[in-house]
Amino acid sequence: MCSCRGKMIKLVKGGDFMDRIGFIGYGSMGSMLVKGLIGSGQVRQEQIIVTRKDKSRLDEIKKTWPEINVARNAADTAKDADYIFICVKPLEYLDILKEIKPFIRPDHHIVSIAGAVAVEDIEKMADCKITKVIPTVLSEVREGITLVCHNGRVTEEDSARIEALLGSIGRIWRIDEKDFGFATELTSCGPGLIAAVFQELVEAALRHTDSFGRDEITEKVLQTMYGTSRLILEKKMDFRDVISRVATKGGITEEGVKVIEKGLPQVFDEMLDQCMRKREAVNGKILYQFRDIQER
Repeated sequence: MCSCRGKMIKLVKGGDFMDRIGFIGYGSMGSMLVKGLIGSGQVRQEQIIVTRKDKSRLDEIKKTWPEINVARNAADTAKDADYIFICVKPLEYLDILKEIKPFIRPDHHIVSIAGAVAVEDIEKMADCKITKVIPTVLSEVREGITLVCHNGRVTEEDSARIEALLGSIGRIWRIDEKDFGFATELTSCGPGLIAAVFQELVEAALRHTDSFGRDEITEKVLQTMYGTSRLILEKKMDFRDVISRVATKGGITEEGVKVIEKGLPQVFDEMLDQCMRKREAVNGKILYQFRDIQER
């Protein structure tokens, strides 16, 4: 079982990271992690090994990162890497684990980015160190929060090394695996959900004015989002503090806040309920896969 204390960790650059890091899968999250790690200066291109199912994309990787090592398949990646990041869709995990199982050593460190795949299920196929990670697209700009927990084989020294590596592209939040589902809605899903909310604000603004275009309104909303975040974080305020400072008694903002407070709670409850229902459905499919292999 993956169990960690619930705390946020801000890590500074920890010097040269000398191990070889394999990436099985190079989609949205895999490519984002590679870009972030290389951009952070923690990892050199030649330390990275990449493979993916669509081999035509491997040539594109070499054009972008000419010193990166490209492997033929997941097995070759596992043989040559010290850290193995598995960055494929959850329903593809079992096939990947079957492929790399003969090449897993006790000193290997698997890093799984699939929230739906339990650490104990990975342990059935890989007798090694395992860290479960839920990254965020914000890591591409070295911001955001990455969820982390480790299995029992990961020592304090091991956890410090992998967290220093991941901490170079954002903040680390170490929590219990049982809390990953809900926390993922806030951190990994969060950028998409927040963008959807403010996209609707832009659309509403466009319906209410002929004076400004989409690009101009979007820029002003983004700058206001950014400034509000900085104000809250740097001044150690919360959302209520900002509301009270802007929405003066009997003023214009107060009327808008009333509408939001009346209508949005139901929207957000429904949004989280729907996300969690979808997550439970995917978790059920993964559980069935691994139960089936265990029975055999």
